Amino acid sequence: MADKPSTKKSPTKPETKPASQIEAQTDATTKPEEKPEPEKPKTTTQPDILEIVQSLTKQVEEHIQQIAELKGALARKRKPTRNGKISIKDTKTGKVYPSKNNVYKSLLASGELADLVKQGVFGDDPEHNNFGAYALFKAFPGRFEEVKEEKEQPQAQAQS
Repeated sequence: MADKPSTKKSPTKPETKPASQIEAQTDATTKPEEKPEPEKPKTTTQPDILEIVQSLTKQVEEHIQQIAELKGALARKRKPTRNGKISIKDTKTGKVYPSKNNVYKSLLASGELADLVKQGVFGDDPEHNNFGAYALFKAFPGRFEEVKEEKEQPQAQAQS
């Protein structure tokens, strides 16, 4: 029985192949130690560079157009907001002013507040007084009233 070779592989003894089989196997496949030669860099010519620049320019123009479209879409979705100013109606004249400060500046420029300026109600320099409207409303308590926007009135009525 010792004459018969065993078909089982022994874990301690590695299987050896003849040298001719090893050479045939390595010829069929690339050797693991060998790396394929790197490709030589392609020389870029002026027409190639021009083509690259034109393609990049085209991409930039497309992106600019996409950005403009997105901005337009956002503008359409955005709700209009108030700028925080309150419209004021002069009950004596019926004129509507866009803001409290506009009431003060307009009446001061027209000369209607000359008596109050002489009294010093608006301070030493009335033209540069940013809070003159509040002194004006205090001097004429029933003359000015706030005007609500038309869009806000139905909401206010619904809440009441």
